[in-house]
Amino acid sequence: MRSLISFTASIVLGLPCHAFLVRRNCVECTVVRSRYSPQTLDLSVEDHSSQDVDYEILNMTESAVSARAILYRPEDDDIDCTPPGVAPTTRMVFLVSDATGVTARSTLLKSLAQFDTCADDIGGRDEGYGEADMFGDACDVQSRTFTFIRSTSALSQILQTAKEKEACVMYTLADGELRRFAADLCDEKRILHVDLMGPALDILGDHLGKKPYGIPARFQGSSRRRTLGDSYYKRMDAVEFCLKADDGQSPWLLSEADVVIVGVSRSGKTPLSVVLSQTMSLKVANIPLVLEVPPPAELLEEVDPRRVFCLTIAPTQLRKIRTSRLERRNVRKVEAKNEASGSSQSNYADRNYLLKDLQNARMLAQKHNWTEIDVTGVSVEETATII
Repeated sequence: MRSLISFTASIVLGLPCHAFLVRRNCVECTVVRSRYSPQTLDLSVEDHSSQDVDYEILNMTESAVSARAILYRPEDDDIDCTPPGVAPTTRMVFLVSDATGVTARSTLLKSLAQFDTCADDIGGRDEGYGEADMFGDACDVQSRTFTFIRSTSALSQILQTAKEKEACVMYTLADGELRRFAADLCDEKRILHVDLMGPALDILGDHLGKKPYGIPARFQGSSRRRTLGDSYYKRMDAVEFCLKADDGQSPWLLSEADVVIVGVSRSGKTPLSVVLSQTMSLKVANIPLVLEVPPPAELLEEVDPRRVFCLTIAPTQLRKIRTSRLERRNVRKVEAKNEASGSSQSNYADRNYLLKDLQNARMLAQKHNWTEIDVTGVSVEETATII
């Protein structure tokens, strides 16, 4: 897998390693393929609004899905996310999937991270960094995601556009015939391409002595019809629990939690809770530790300390995050007016208050034998894995 990611990144970029961006979620604009109105290949099929695509498509036949495959729109190239002073030259990457495209997007982001990319999940709009930090030196990679592609006709149009745009193509296709068609057509058109699923299916097939079903987005179940197993519903229950027990809500639910996250404000408790619940099906509650407010009694009396994790963070990074939050909410402007009138100001981002806030959290963790985790510069996925 490591060699595949390295190979993927190298053929995508083919240029000196500096900053790159999957320009699907730039600050100035959002390019999300699945939210555009689909263009149909079969003119007899009516166009539908994009709001219906993701929900209705699950219950449609394969031929209908192919007819409503979401295709590339040339006018999207007019959207420019390049920051001021940066040349608009980009390398295009087309992500093609027979389902949601999540696997392809995840692989691309992990590959670009090896090139010091400024992709949307690295850096931090919420961390209070400046524009230069956010974008790095340049945003040189632009991605297009094509979802629910399950016919050769739809795939042909996408690959023809990829040829015209000189794009690299990364695809996750469960159907073996469709994968072979994509590989042959890419070779014929001399398009750089990576099959992200085929090699794994081939090796697993040899190892297990079985042939893969070749069914797109197949869930657990013995029949060819898509079914949702117990693990899916367990994950949904975990997500619902996470929402109910977020930010100190419903403290009476703490005894039911698999994991309880505690920490000072803006230490990343909620994002971590969501990742744990959605990816690991854990019931997660999170409690803010505030200097002036004692923790809820349920946390201290009803929860096993081994299930409580206290997030710590460097004061400098925490101050950046809190300052950025105050600025986004125009609190600074209000404080400036209050200062002129002699009113008190918030100590939310004050350094001395931050140090006391963090010290209070560490003292509580030591007193109650909670596990401390330093999240400074660590992604929520890494922290979730540690837990």
